[in-house]
Amino acid sequence: MKKIFTLIAAAMMAVGANAMEDIDLTKINGFEFGKSLTLGEWDWQGATISTGELVVDNDAKTADDSGVTYFDASAYDYIVIYYSACQGNVLLLSQYNCLGTVGQWGAEFNQESASVNATTEATYAALKLNPDLKNKINQVVLQGGAGGGSITVDAAWFMTEAEWEEVKPAPAQTKDLFGSFSATTTNGDGSKTFTETSKSYGWFGAWLDGFDASEFDYFILEIAPTSEVGVQVLIQHSAGGDDIAGVAQAGETILKVALDPERKNAIKQIGLQNIAPGSFTLTAAYFATQDYVDNMAKPTTSELAISGFNVWKEEGTETPRADFDPATGKITMGGGEQGGGGSWWFGSKDCSDFDNFVLELENTPAGGKVVVQYKDGSTDECEFGVGATAVVIPLDADKKSEIQQVWVQGNDGNSFTMTKAYFAAESATPEANIGTIENGISNIQVAKTQNGAIFNLAGQQVSKAVKGVYIQNGKKFVVK
Repeated sequence: MKKIFTLIAAAMMAVGANAMEDIDLTKINGFEFGKSLTLGEWDWQGATISTGELVVDNDAKTADDSGVTYFDASAYDYIVIYYSACQGNVLLLSQYNCLGTVGQWGAEFNQESASVNATTEATYAALKLNPDLKNKINQVVLQGGAGGGSITVDAAWFMTEAEWEEVKPAPAQTKDLFGSFSATTTNGDGSKTFTETSKSYGWFGAWLDGFDASEFDYFILEIAPTSEVGVQVLIQHSAGGDDIAGVAQAGETILKVALDPERKNAIKQIGLQNIAPGSFTLTAAYFATQDYVDNMAKPTTSELAISGFNVWKEEGTETPRADFDPATGKITMGGGEQGGGGSWWFGSKDCSDFDNFVLELENTPAGGKVVVQYKDGSTDECEFGVGATAVVIPLDADKKSEIQQVWVQGNDGNSFTMTKAYFAAESATPEANIGTIENGISNIQVAKTQNGAIFNLAGQQVSKAVKGVYIQNGKKFVVK
């Protein structure tokens, strides 16, 4: 503890003696400076600021009759706390009760909040004061966020902009969100397993309540390779517009989803969904800066589980357009109006670390086609024939950060076995062997892509859009 207060004293000397104003948080129930305070989920613990002048806030310019006093922090710009430990989700809030009523939900109640980073290192957290209301502060509050948390606060002040600039720590490169997700099972190693046995696209959410992620550029999930099914991420914003979506197929161990630079200052919620019935396991979840991502160890491959391959169905039916065994990877193409096949669907997958898509096959007696489709609807593709063992498709350098799906297609009755599918850096890419095409493909039916292959939200290609939500050329549209 002596070391902590030595650090505080040194920081305060840097900004000048008696420059800040102390905030007395001991009015918080159970709070003591230097001791851990545990806060349940959305547990509101406020310290009423009872000094200052009576607020004059009505048309007659006379004092209201509530008898409430407020602290006038007009000389300051921030509430700052210095904390030596934080676990889980904790929020620092300011409360302004403009019409004189007391309590969390008073008339004209106004509050603003800042998340406190989970850390075992002593550091600062700051909440910028509302410039129009900072002369009417009623409470400074610590609150447990989603799942609750605990915090050890050693000091608290009102500070000016200049004072905060002197003491604030270097910007964090990550913001941990792992504790915000409530899992079906928390494992002995600390990982979290999410299970939905009855349907695809269950919902496991982390409520962030308009969190300002302006200093970050990505949301990142780290996923256990033992996961049974893939994961879809939806990042929802307080402002309107489409949500950002990203998909990691079963077998992939990391998913990076770029944040919308125009809306990342108000992120409402992050949802995780299983893309098939079953379980997936997270080992980490966090926001990250571009610098952090640039310095991450670059993988040489990102493998897709063969079992994550989704066979297309005839439009409006449950009739599959291929016979597929996920255990062996063997696929036999069906016919129908649109031909047979299926795909790995991503929505928008960032493959910036890789150069090629690779599909490895058993020495095949029949041909087919592999297509990489980008979010703008354009494609790169490669046919393969009898004897093919490795199809390699170079990724478009300008579009590989937004890959929508990879599909495999073939003639009615053609049968082959997919043994491995992955994105690869050049150094990890095998030599291509696409077999003898002349004896393989005769007439593959491939949907047009440049002018709008249409897919439903399950990634299934359809010949036309009926009532519902669809994706064409990388954009959602609704048919009513």
